[in-house]
Amino acid sequence: MLIIWGFPMLKRIVREGFEHIREPLKRAIGELSSLKASDALPKAHPKLGQPSARYIYTDTEGRALVAVYRFDKSDNSSKKEFRPYTVATGEWKAPEKRPLYRLDLLARDIGPVVVVEGEKCADALNDIGVLATTCFGGCNGTGKADLSPLSGREVVIWPDNDEPGLKYAKAVALSLRENGAASIKIVDLNPETFPIDRIYRGWDAADAISEGWGQLRIRSLLREAIPYKGKASLKLKKSERRKIDLYGDDPLKLKEWGEPDMSVLNPRRPPPEFPVQLFGQFWGNWITAKAEGCSAPVDYVGMSLLSLSSSLIGCSRFVSPWKGWKEPPLLWVALVGNPSTGKSPALESVLGIVRKIEQEGAQGIKDKLRQHEADVLGAQCIRQDWERQVKEASKSGASIPIMPEGAQVPDKPERPRIFVSDATPEALARLLANQPKGLLVTRDELSGWLGSFNRYAGGQGGDRAFWLEAYGGRPYTIDRARNGGEAVTVPYLATSILGGIQPDKLHSLLLSGDDDGLTARFLFCWPDPVPLERPQRQAESFEAEKALRWLNGLRLTPDGQGGLSHDLVMLDDDAANFFQDWRKAHAAEQPEGQMASWWGKMPGVCLRLALCLEYLWLAATTRQETFAVTYAAVEAATVMIENYFKPMAARAYGDASLPKAERNAATLAKWIVKNKMERINTRELQRNARLPGLRNAAEIKEAIEVLEEANLLRYDPKREGETTGKMSGGYEVNPIQQTIRPKG
Repeated sequence: MLIIWGFPMLKRIVREGFEHIREPLKRAIGELSSLKASDALPKAHPKLGQPSARYIYTDTEGRALVAVYRFDKSDNSSKKEFRPYTVATGEWKAPEKRPLYRLDLLARDIGPVVVVEGEKCADALNDIGVLATTCFGGCNGTGKADLSPLSGREVVIWPDNDEPGLKYAKAVALSLRENGAASIKIVDLNPETFPIDRIYRGWDAADAISEGWGQLRIRSLLREAIPYKGKASLKLKKSERRKIDLYGDDPLKLKEWGEPDMSVLNPRRPPPEFPVQLFGQFWGNWITAKAEGCSAPVDYVGMSLLSLSSSLIGCSRFVSPWKGWKEPPLLWVALVGNPSTGKSPALESVLGIVRKIEQEGAQGIKDKLRQHEADVLGAQCIRQDWERQVKEASKSGASIPIMPEGAQVPDKPERPRIFVSDATPEALARLLANQPKGLLVTRDELSGWLGSFNRYAGGQGGDRAFWLEAYGGRPYTIDRARNGGEAVTVPYLATSILGGIQPDKLHSLLLSGDDDGLTARFLFCWPDPVPLERPQRQAESFEAEKALRWLNGLRLTPDGQGGLSHDLVMLDDDAANFFQDWRKAHAAEQPEGQMASWWGKMPGVCLRLALCLEYLWLAATTRQETFAVTYAAVEAATVMIENYFKPMAARAYGDASLPKAERNAATLAKWIVKNKMERINTRELQRNARLPGLRNAAEIKEAIEVLEEANLLRYDPKREGETTGKMSGGYEVNPIQQTIRPKG
């Protein structure tokens, strides 16, 4: 439902007064095309009569293929019967190759898919915006199901909490592996680890939703699903079966060694998927094409667009959920990644358009400068005449005439600016005094920006304090001697910040030292690199330019006192209620440690994101303001925070500060698994393996100690042949590693 709300057509419906309708839009839209075909389906079974429910399996266009009729027993027992009807043959039996449920939804949404046991569960998840499907016939029907639509996709299996459910999950997992699913996970229903106190026999996704589980809670459960890595015997005990699913086929080796902690293979948290669909159809396609064109992750382009849009809107609009709280749309974004991962090309793909807009806006500056020179000379002439009058009045004892207004030298016109790359706080303040909307500060390397703090301020922390203020968009005055004794007054100290930073410098420059709130202001974007491929399409630059020009054209309004003021954009009632519910749930999960301050900024960030998304949608469609932030924009912002920014922050805060020994241990563990090593020797590692970060004995020893704690290695010295003397520094490798395949 969320994805659909972001599209222009339905956003117009929102603005026409239907925000309060919470009908499951995605399911409803998908069913519109199947209604005509379903009219030809039988209303009842020739023997069993009227069904208690009917589920329609469609093709990708929404046309009915198979209808499954459910018949509940009349004795009020839990028993039920199902009868399939195949449209093509007109027979009451299932086709040889059975389609997946709701292929129309699968075709429209390319995101992760949840496979459940039964159409009721699939409908329940789809109704709340979680893409789900199932296959008819339970465990016995998986072998006949056509799972090819799930090839190359991320799949999470959510079984019923009973033995048939476990069998169904394993059967689906095996079929998915054969059909080439990109990843396969199974929701862990183990009572020792499940996130609620008790789940009863047969508990399923539909039960969870009927008990009040919402989209955010369900997505959190799906993220914790266990990766499926092996083929298990279903005759083993449940505890043994789960271990073998994860680690291989030989329980004897498992008991001899104990379970290894294979998280050492990938200590870094995997990056979440960037929710490009939340930007709407136009911007989603544009971001994807731009990223493809510069061989960069979509994350870098999408986040660059977000930060830029926040600056183009600037302090012309503040967002407010209710009276007493308002936020500027400013967003600070750190693109994290190693060199040559696409950060700079992604930045330029967005800034190239804005640079063109800025240059066009500066075309008239030369004429203004010439006029300014004339005005200066005119003011000087008026002043000279006034000075002569003052001298004459002074000699004659007459009253001294006041200086004429025309004698004042006019301010020099400033070239219109949208972004700056390198400026001291004083220089930036002077620019902002003439650019009241604010500016975008961009740096290829944020480390240079951070390293310049206090370069000119005697190391007293003044620069850092200035930048902390620049996040809030409030008035600011700099009163320093080097400004010629004159104060520089900034009506809105407002900057969005966008730049790249390498992971090791992220830790040393941002995540170390005292927490003064600077790091908490950043949204982190740290995707995995993408392969270098020739682009197959090009982004539509002309329409994007028009949309960004419209954002840049938003203006402050006169305040009636000679100054300028922002307009307030309010959340509508439904949006404000939803925001408050999310805000309370967010606060209840407040973490401790370094992320606590970042977490506390998220409600304000949510409002800023919602305003930016609302205006990006407007810029791509009507370009007519309603001065309201809709439910759709707030919901999109919360989903982006929950599903992208929170996991990404955990990745940045946790992984940027990983100890060197853990990083080296991951390198060594992957090498062991890839080469199916049974033993390793420290001297041979140093001489022959030559792994990154493992060049000397001390580094190798530290990495081995980490793998010993993870139960992947254990000390096992041996002598070569029958000679006496010093034992070799050998280690035996846990044999279970031979069933593991590392990621990368």
